[in-house]
Parts: sequence; structure tokens; C-alpha cells
Amino acid sequence: MEFQIPLSREDLLRPSGGSQFFVPEPLPAREIVSRLEECRSLLDSSVIASIPECFPVFFSLLQNFLSVGVSVRESYWRIGVRGLEGVCHQVGGANFTGMTQTKKAELRNALKMMVYVVVQLVEEFETDATKPDSLDIVTNKVQNHLSVMMYYIRTEGLGSAGSRFSTRLWE
Repeated sequence: MEFQIPLSREDLLRPSGGSQFFVPEPLPAREIVSRLEECRSLLDSSVIASIPECFPVFFSLLQNFLSVGVSVRESYWRIGVRGLEGVCHQVGGANFTGMTQTKKAELRNALKMMVYVVVQLVEEFETDATKPDSLDIVTNKVQNHLSVMMYYIRTEGLGSAGSRFSTRLWE
């Protein structure tokens, strides 16, 4: 199924036809913590293959962001960034010559899903950071993590395969 970055989160809750990816039903907040730990383990074993399976958990956490504790949000942030780093590392080092269209679609979907998750997380943290009591703490954490992530993507995540990353993945 093809993942299309939605204009709104609600667009991911209903199929729009064809083979477009959607989340049939977000998990309730009480189930997210245990499922998040499962996703951490899955991402450690196989990043690309586990992302479509974990995406509904990530999406559910976004939907319930303010209903879960700060430690869960921070853990989610670390998992999301680590997932995006893993995808960038695999996509950046991939040899696209002779790669099947199915494998390219799998890599594209994983990349788009993790970019969506991290961007949505940043937006949630920024929204939460507008509260006067948490502004400095949350803003500094997000900025520090984003700086590390962007450095990784520029230096190691893409490496010398950067030109292949930006073109051949979409061929």
C-alpha cells in the first residue's frame, strides 16, 4: 500500500480508494505504551519492514499526544528519530540499480512515514511548548534532537549516496 503524506491527520483515518495506506482505528491511550515498546524492539531488528506495522501505533500516539505522560512522549520522540535515522541510513546506502519497484516502494513508504511521524511530533511538541511553564524545556529538547538528527542525515545517513537517495528512489 502506498503511503501518501496527508493534508490532515483525519485523511489517514479513511481509505481514499485504491491501494492507499490508512489507519483503520487509532489505539486507545492505555494501549499505546506497551505497543510502543513492541515497536522499539521491531525497529531494532528490521527498520524498513517494521515501519508499516508500527505506523498505526505512532499515529495513535499523535492522536493521543496530550493524554500520555511526558516520559512516553520523550520515549516516542527517541524512537521516531531513531527510526528516521535508520531509514535514512538504509535508503542512503541502497543500490537502486536492479532494485525491484516493490522494494523501492517499500523504502519510499518507510521514509515518508517516518518523516511524517517526526514532523508531526515536532508540531505537537511546539504546540505543547506554547504553555508558559514548559516553553524552555521542551523547545530546547526538540531543537537539540533536531540538530543531532539533521547532522546525522547530512553526514552519515546519506553519505556519498545522497544523489541516488534523491532521484533513484522515485524512479
